[in-house]
Amino acid sequence: MTRAGVNGGSFMLLPDRAALIGRDADISEISDRLGPGVITLTGVGGVGKTTLALAVADAVDDRYGDVFVCELAGVFEASGIDDAVADAIGAFRLDDASAVDAVASVLRGRSALLVLDNVEQVVGGAGRFVSSLLAVCPGLAVMVTSREPLRIAGEDVCQVDPLDVDRDAPTLFVHVASSFAPERDLATHGDAIREICRGLDGLPLAIELAASRLTTMDVTDVRDGLDRRFGLLRREGAVDRHATLAATVRWSYDLLASHERRLFDRLSAFQGGFDLAGAVALSGGTGEPAAIERDVAAVLNSLTDKSMLVRRDRVEGPRWEILETLRHFGDRQ
Repeated sequence: MTRAGVNGGSFMLLPDRAALIGRDADISEISDRLGPGVITLTGVGGVGKTTLALAVADAVDDRYGDVFVCELAGVFEASGIDDAVADAIGAFRLDDASAVDAVASVLRGRSALLVLDNVEQVVGGAGRFVSSLLAVCPGLAVMVTSREPLRIAGEDVCQVDPLDVDRDAPTLFVHVASSFAPERDLATHGDAIREICRGLDGLPLAIELAASRLTTMDVTDVRDGLDRRFGLLRREGAVDRHATLAATVRWSYDLLASHERRLFDRLSAFQGGFDLAGAVALSGGTGEPAAIERDVAAVLNSLTDKSMLVRRDRVEGPRWEILETLRHFGDRQ
């Protein structure tokens, strides 16, 4: 990634070309939807929400006088959000002014875009902060990345999906692999590469980690090693939550309530999806059947909101699926 200046003196990291493979349509759609108010990019960990948000911010740079990017992954208390944003945009606080007032004093009346990146661990506080800010800065555009929505009035939620496993994901794999192991001829390994991409659900982070292993492994070795993906897929030398595939999934898993983790672990036994009756059967709940069904349905909806499940609405009723990477993690628990 390269560092680039943004209008108004703030800075952001622009993703490299490989990270944007398969995202042209997403960038165009989100750019069109972006305007006064808040749009939240949601999706499973490793799907590329931050990369996409930065690319959108770059694409609409000429639309705004100022673009501010605030990384909130290191904020774990709702009370710290105001100060983190104030510090990020250089807001000066008078002795009797709150951090929200200081932020508003900088943004009020300006054509500005504020990007709040990685808020799922403080989603409630982030929602209150954004609501308060928009109440006094109605012309402000806010773009949020989170593994679940803010659930505030006027929020536009945009689901970021994995890459197409037969087209864009293999292209990303080859592009990344060529930078790590340029001497390897991948032309004859198309089928194995597609198997890897399908096994990794088209998740960009997982695919990039898999491609980086070609410095020491063959394509077929990587494919055959996916059953032990959490030990295999790691970025050497990195220590953040995206350093390994396991750390990325663990970040989301640890944010679940204990009853959500318990049901998610049980649901990981399913391969190919399940319906409400199947989830109830594995829930281990006791008591009135109707009450158990209501409780399980509520947890399924919550897990879907938190990007741990994918809901498919069908004529015969809804079914839920777990991405294979998440299913492997839950099964290990």
